[in-house]
Amino acid sequence: IAINTYHIGGIDDKVIWWQIDRDGVVRTGKVMKYLANGHRDKSDTFPVTWAHKYSKLKHLFKGEELKQCLFGEHLLTKYPDKPVALVESEKTAVVLSRIYPDNLWLATGGSQGIKSDERLTPLRGRKVLLIPDNGQYWNWKRIADKYGWMITDAMEKDAPFEGADILDIIELLNTQNNESEIF
Repeated sequence: IAINTYHIGGIDDKVIWWQIDRDGVVRTGKVMKYLANGHRDKSDTFPVTWAHKYSKLKHLFKGEELKQCLFGEHLLTKYPDKPVALVESEKTAVVLSRIYPDNLWLATGGSQGIKSDERLTPLRGRKVLLIPDNGQYWNWKRIADKYGWMITDAMEKDAPFEGADILDIIELLNTQNNESEIF
């Protein structure tokens, strides 16, 4: 169901995290390869490729200048009253949307994605909680203060390793509780 909700695609042996804006326009897609354990394959020559540059997908784009948007942005129109939880990773947003469905989970696509005023504009007027990865709290705090959004420092206190995200904490708690899966 999350695959349909977020319009997640695939090509070859890779996942496409489509970036679709609130008007339903496909801006691009982040193309990434994953290992069988669900973690990103960082040994791939190009661990991240963009759909508008991917040879088998170029025909879908008309050569427009790339204008990224938040991953899941198209859901803002569908769920106008849901509070937004904003994380870095597309995978984290999708998984947490299944665990905590009362929130609308969106992703910046990386730590620097939070710095684009244009990309954040669709969130104005919404109740937003920022959940930065470990090591990014102060960068994201400036944005939270600028827009009057909430932010958690949980990743600075409880991260199991440097650079961890909230999904890593959930997986760790799951392992500690001797459960085989989080779903």
